[in-house]
Amino acid sequence: MTEGTVDEAIYNMQERKAQMNAAILDNDYAVKPKSKVTEKREEKEEINSMLQNAMEKFLSSPVPK
Repeated sequence: MTEGTVDEAIYNMQERKAQMNAAILDNDYAVKPKSKVTEKREEKEEINSMLQNAMEKFLSSPVPK
């Protein structure tokens, strides 16, 4: 996987969600789950960050001749 790509960001997000799920299941729900509103907000922020990163890379790449 190439560093700094959208694929890397998606992979990292999946890893964080897997770790969160494991932590919740291992603690028998001792950790209070986030509200749906908070989860959606964080998901939107992460998607916006990934898109912004992709656009910045695209716009800074050299124009093919």
